[in-house]
Amino acid sequence: MINAVLERFVVRQVDGRLDAQIALLDASLTNGDDSLEKARDRPFIDRREKWVWVVSRNGRTIESEFLGSRPDFSERTRKADPNGIRPFDLHDDDGRLIHWRVLRRSSDATLIAAGAPYDPAIGRPLREAMQPLVWALLALGVALVLAALVQVRLGLRPLKSLQAELHDIRAGRRQEVSQDQPSEIMPLAAELNKLLGENTETLAHARRHVANLAHGLKTPLATLVAAPSAAADPQIRNLVERMDRLIRHHLTRARAAALGEASRARTDAGARLAELAEVMRAVHAPKPVQVALDAPAEAFVACEAQDFDEIFGNIIDNAFKWANETVRIVASREMREVCFSIEDDGPGVNAEAVRDVLEPGKRLDETVPGYGFGLSIARELVELYGGSIRLRASQGLKGTSVEVRLPSASS
Repeated sequence: MINAVLERFVVRQVDGRLDAQIALLDASLTNGDDSLEKARDRPFIDRREKWVWVVSRNGRTIESEFLGSRPDFSERTRKADPNGIRPFDLHDDDGRLIHWRVLRRSSDATLIAAGAPYDPAIGRPLREAMQPLVWALLALGVALVLAALVQVRLGLRPLKSLQAELHDIRAGRRQEVSQDQPSEIMPLAAELNKLLGENTETLAHARRHVANLAHGLKTPLATLVAAPSAAADPQIRNLVERMDRLIRHHLTRARAAALGEASRARTDAGARLAELAEVMRAVHAPKPVQVALDAPAEAFVACEAQDFDEIFGNIIDNAFKWANETVRIVASREMREVCFSIEDDGPGVNAEAVRDVLEPGKRLDETVPGYGFGLSIARELVELYGGSIRLRASQGLKGTSVEVRLPSASS
């Protein structure tokens, strides 16, 4: 488009120069016989570019020194301008394209034509005009792209800040999104805070409901256990204990389900493990078990403190039950997870029994106290928080090793 506009402008300039030459040649013609010869003496512009002309009158023709064979101006497809001059674009003997302007006057059988080589007269000025224009447009395009990138980067900066705040909320480092936002983002931040508040209220309500249910069932079950009929009939006592185990199990699942998939908790794993180790050492005081704890400082996991105690309390309790002398607890940070390893030097568990150990109510040894729900509850809670749990034979202590992975709250 720009090239076409510039070309028309350059052509009009050349046409003006050619029309001026035609006018000079026409003015040199007189009624005398030597009029055509006088026209030859008229100087023509841009001789170095070999501009050409032709004058013909009454069958006699004179032409410029650079013209080869006479062009054919008989075609009349081009429309003449108000001065009667028609444009022609013809090739000469050397293959050059010549841009002609032709005046034909029938009253005195006169033809006056002036031509300019297309490339030096039109093509070269057009290229000289287009080259800086192309560079200017290219520079403008680059500037616009850079400006757009800067604008997008600056425009998306509030969203990136909002993403970081949401990450901190999920990791438990803050409770809501900052209200100090641009006017375009402020409604979104307000809706997010409203949603977070509703989720927190729903979670608290669900936990209160589960706690009330547990408290309501605790007293009737204790009464049944203490009833004379239960003491006299082992079958009734077993049924009551089974009801107690099932209620504990399903209440734990209900409380876990209330947490949802995106918990915003943050628990210091090292501190909680140290406390749990001390509690288990006191619970199993008659048993001479040594605890080796190795946990990094500030190893935070995305898990509620009470659920963390539930998970590792059951696992460490099992380790103490089966250990002969040693329980080893190791925690380490790995990418976006914290890996826990709880090992004992007990008899261990074979590969076939590993799946059964993690099932609710399954026990490998009925002589050891317990309900058989500890590891299954731990597994459900771990999976709830997006982690994993695995049992295998201990490589160091030759007993059982429980490996737990939980998402890190600081990642």
